[in-house]
Amino acid sequence: MKIKMLLFLLLCNTLVNAQIKISSLKEALSLAEQNSYSSKINVLQQNLAALTTKTSYGNAFNPRLPLNASITDNTNLPVTFVPGEAFGGKPGTLSPITLGIRYVSVLNVSPQFEILNFGNIAKIKSAKANEELVNNNVLMNKKNLFDQVNAAYHNIISYQAQIRVLEQNKAKADSLFITVSLKYEQGLVRKQDQNDAQINVISIEDKIQQFQIQLEQQYLSLGLLCETGDKIEVLQKINESNIISPTKSTGELSLENALLQQNYALAEKKAALWANYPSLSFVSSLNLQNNNKTSFFGANSKVNYNTFWSLRFAWDIPTNVQKISVYKSNQINAEIAATNAKHAQLQTKIQNEQMDKDLKKALAQLKNNLLIYKLKQENFEKSKNQFNANILSLDKLLLAHNDLLLSEINVQTSLANVSFYQSKIEINNQIK
Repeated sequence: MKIKMLLFLLLCNTLVNAQIKISSLKEALSLAEQNSYSSKINVLQQNLAALTTKTSYGNAFNPRLPLNASITDNTNLPVTFVPGEAFGGKPGTLSPITLGIRYVSVLNVSPQFEILNFGNIAKIKSAKANEELVNNNVLMNKKNLFDQVNAAYHNIISYQAQIRVLEQNKAKADSLFITVSLKYEQGLVRKQDQNDAQINVISIEDKIQQFQIQLEQQYLSLGLLCETGDKIEVLQKINESNIISPTKSTGELSLENALLQQNYALAEKKAALWANYPSLSFVSSLNLQNNNKTSFFGANSKVNYNTFWSLRFAWDIPTNVQKISVYKSNQINAEIAATNAKHAQLQTKIQNEQMDKDLKKALAQLKNNLLIYKLKQENFEKSKNQFNANILSLDKLLLAHNDLLLSEINVQTSLANVSFYQSKIEINNQIK
């Protein structure tokens, strides 16, 4: 019984301690890339595209070796009547004769391949363009995953920092409530003042509970992105020392994707055009036939064989409605891809500038919030001293406290925002 209890406690301890501790965004990104279902699908898509490229080389010659074999038992051979005098009979009579061979065995092998097939040759370039496009799509999916992880990660850091600020200010609110209660007992303040001090404590407690729920939601989102059911704990705390010099956004992954789509569309257009050109192929045949009157492959049977080879010229004169339709469709797709590529150039430029401005804005906001926090902190300390000296009303002290709390939360939010935008630019620049 003691052993079972020990094993049960050990199992419970293992389950409780099954958690992943993350100290940096790099660790979170690595975990997501390693476990994410999209990363696994991306690998399979790359393998499929590579296989398509290899197959296109083989299809350029399209070697084929059709083989056919048959055995036939002619159980009832046809009977024909001929004039009897042909076999020494009486004139005017007919003699029956049986025509054909009862047991026939045939083997046919027809080696053939394409010497020149323009449509299949053009498909090689199309397959290569498709493989490059798939590889770029994989990077796009990776960037999208990293951006989502980056957002969830910094939301967690922001909520944790705000909760710490609220818990610290709750201690101040508790201390203030105790001070007001003592003054109330001494008859120095009104009951309403004591109530206001208690409301201040409850209000901060409510904010802590709300932020904790939001924090749990962000942890769930991060766990889903990382494809893990284990509990995740983010240990990183951001302060002013984490802020580095702003990095300029230079990523062009979206533009590269648009250009690769254009390249693929042009390759498909060329393949559709070349499919209308004539082709030249090599065709040969080896035919083996065994005939016997008594059984299959009898002792006295003889194998007859014949062979041939030829060069076959084929041209589907451009009147095929399906081929013309495919070419026209690919021509329109190429024009659409060219328009998208032109738009992507401007869009990429603007997106990079927007990310630079977002970081610049976040840095300016952080600088101002830090300055405001220092001033609010100074105001609160002076207001607290004046309240203790009974020369300032409680409502003004509570207002100063709430202003200080809000300014400190704004600082933590700004720190998380700056780190988020810095990381977003790094992700944008590094994935290429």
